[in-house]
Amino acid sequence: MLRFRTLSLPLAAAALVLAACGQPAPTPAPTPAPVTTTASSAAPTSSTGLPAPVAPPTQLRVPASAKWDQGEQTAASRVPGTTSHVNLVAISPEHIDLEGGYDAVEFWFDGPAPSYDVRYVAQLLTDPKGDNAGVAGRAYLQVTFKPTVTDPASKGVAQAVGQTELGYPRLSGLAVLGTGFENVTNVGVGLNQKVDFRVWVARSSTAQSVIELDMRS
Repeated sequence: MLRFRTLSLPLAAAALVLAACGQPAPTPAPTPAPVTTTASSAAPTSSTGLPAPVAPPTQLRVPASAKWDQGEQTAASRVPGTTSHVNLVAISPEHIDLEGGYDAVEFWFDGPAPSYDVRYVAQLLTDPKGDNAGVAGRAYLQVTFKPTVTDPASKGVAQAVGQTELGYPRLSGLAVLGTGFENVTNVGVGLNQKVDFRVWVARSSTAQSVIELDMRS
């Protein structure tokens, strides 16, 4: 199935920007007029000095392997063995007015796509302490990436994300559950109810990758 839309850079208002190490940002390429969605486009900003992501492709092809389901979905890492980890640099929630409408969360990394594991869990717990994350929702997805790291010193961003409540049709809350303990990053996704989801790699290169989680009723 082909699905074409503009992949926005994470939103200044809605994107949850995480600190990461990197070189100064390259000048982003001009962005064509976007296909209609409910999200607006804006480059990420951060008081922590996060470089802006490389300009993404303007058309995306959803792979045939990206199936809607409620079961566990996984994929192997594309990070080379010579690289210890990649940094999770931003999380961008949005609503997409395609395929009948669905909510999505984009996870941005500063290198090739890491492995992912996405599954429903009874509750969302912080890593490594195991405290209840308090994410808004009635059903919960846990998203695990490795080898990845986020910056725990990024001015309380993990706590800020944990308090984020979202007013989307299906997506109700987000929390960074762990910021790289043993090179594993866990993100909790709160939903209004249990729904079908799919996960796919929207982009993967040596400079940047984007993994998208879509949720529909």
